[in-house]
Amino acid sequence: MKDTTAAVIRPPGSWEFGTHALILAVGAAGCFDVFLFAGELALRHHLSTGDPAVSPNVLWIIDHPTDVWLLHFVLLGAYIGGFYLWRNRTREMLGNFVPADADAAVWHWSVPVWSLLVGIPAVIRRHDPASGSDVVSALGMDALLDAVRIAGITVLLIGVVAIRDQARQAIVDWNTPRTTAEPALVPAEFTEGVADDGWWWQVNDTVQEQDLVLLASTGEREHRWLLIPRGGDPAKARDTIPPGATITAFPEPPTGGVTDGWEPPAAEEYHGLLNEPTDGTLRYRRVGAGEVPAFLEAARAALSWGLYPVDAPDAVVAVVPGG
Repeated sequence: MKDTTAAVIRPPGSWEFGTHALILAVGAAGCFDVFLFAGELALRHHLSTGDPAVSPNVLWIIDHPTDVWLLHFVLLGAYIGGFYLWRNRTREMLGNFVPADADAAVWHWSVPVWSLLVGIPAVIRRHDPASGSDVVSALGMDALLDAVRIAGITVLLIGVVAIRDQARQAIVDWNTPRTTAEPALVPAEFTEGVADDGWWWQVNDTVQEQDLVLLASTGEREHRWLLIPRGGDPAKARDTIPPGATITAFPEPPTGGVTDGWEPPAAEEYHGLLNEPTDGTLRYRRVGAGEVPAFLEAARAALSWGLYPVDAPDAVVAVVPGG
């Protein structure tokens, strides 16, 4: 079969919103550390040189030390806790789309580097200054530690953006089929029936009452979906299927409803059908039992979808003669 590029499947909107919120939280923490860094350098300069000019920002830091540290720890806890919650949420979300690669998509080199840079200021302790020169030295150390924290926050911001892009790309890669040249159909192994004129008359009778979905196959690897709408002409579908192909007719047409709460009949593998919203292309996907949640998540964006057990007992199988 010849796969066509699918419509881009995107992560849930709630996850995107959480990502933007985390980026804002990390950015706010970084901006506040820059504010403290500049204030500490200015105050150190004032104390070491005796310069009488003091900026309003420095005066505010001096007058509100409790508020400064309270705000600092609130922002620190918000962005650190928010990051770990977001990464767990990302892993859970990817588990519905890319079960095999969820852990790989949420890893980035920036995370251990950020942990190291944030941990350094946390473990360094200094004694309370006993003299003016000690205060100047302490302010210099505080400014240095703030610089380390700023570097760590910058690295984390890079990591959040990178993990976000990795998660998006993992979803796109899983839902984008490989594009291959359409091979010639060859005789399949199934010989349960013959798709002769009488068989197609039965198809014609069926489509007078309902939609009918057909799967043209050449064995285990090449498949093409054909959807005959109610009242449609089966001859158009018949003309597109070369001799030797196996046709499987499924009695239940694709559905256009939501996937929440729906469970397929128990099977080891399924034939998956996705009707693309961009151009109505019927895309085939082989779905393992463990991949059903990911398929249903992808089906949310489709015009219609279907999931049929490979060995469905109610399916009608026939081979086109002449192969």
